[in-house]
Amino acid sequence: MGPSERRLPIIAVDWGTSRFRAYLIADHEAILGRVESDEGIAHLSGRPHRDVFLEHCQAWLAEHPAAMIVLVGMVGSRNGWVEVPYVEPPASTAVVAARCATITLDGARKAYVVPGVRASAPYGSDVMRGEEVLGFGAAEAGVVCLPGTHSKWVIVRGQSIVDLRTFVTGELFALVRDGSFIASLGRPGESACAFERGLSAAHAPEGLLATLFTARAGVLDGSLPPEGVGDYVSGLLIGTEIIRAQAIFNPKAVTVVGSPDLAHRYEIAMRQCGIEVSVVPSEQAFVRGVMRIAAEIEKDAS
Repeated sequence: MGPSERRLPIIAVDWGTSRFRAYLIADHEAILGRVESDEGIAHLSGRPHRDVFLEHCQAWLAEHPAAMIVLVGMVGSRNGWVEVPYVEPPASTAVVAARCATITLDGARKAYVVPGVRASAPYGSDVMRGEEVLGFGAAEAGVVCLPGTHSKWVIVRGQSIVDLRTFVTGELFALVRDGSFIASLGRPGESACAFERGLSAAHAPEGLLATLFTARAGVLDGSLPPEGVGDYVSGLLIGTEIIRAQAIFNPKAVTVVGSPDLAHRYEIAMRQCGIEVSVVPSEQAFVRGVMRIAAEIEKDAS
């Protein structure tokens, strides 16, 4: 049974470090309901995971007693509801579904916790939890970029994740903007020109450690307005990420999954590097990925 042929709704939870997002998903990827809170895995204040889940989803559980429950993200980490071992590439939807952990709720009702993916890299290993579902939902084959606090680049072949890399672009941006020598120089504001200038600076042969200081020097010599500091650093870091990812994967085309503003920044940067770009909203990719995994779980159960 394919994802679009399911007869019952799915209760899907995207439970990350900082946010809890739950969806009631019907056939053909239609979202019947949403619930969101700031009760991410790191912010439960000692509350049991079960209690948080039931608080937000009890009405759906009562209305749809046969609905499949799929939990995604850090809920499957060592700090989550139950730790689920990572899957090694190639990680197909079928393999991921088969490696889901099960949690018994009330009576015989079960929830399925999706495992993350761990890949080997020349310098060590790389991991993700939750982004694998977005990768499955974004493309059946190709290169998928998932920008964010920790940006993930996922390689999908034959509906399987075969490789991944993580770039700590978003976290580094916040640290540099708010807690470094640059913090006192910037002012609130936006500057498309400063962002473009940062993208260009990412190509400098001196590398990131040297070019970061040009944000301070630019303000001091008057060539970079204080209102443009944030966008300049954003362009520099995003540009550096894409240049390195291009050196690793040499993509001709990339599917970007993310919020409109951030995806647009990545789209601008990639097109400057000669990469064709398509954009898929995060929610759409999540729903589609969950549906594909749920279909495989149902096959295993039948």
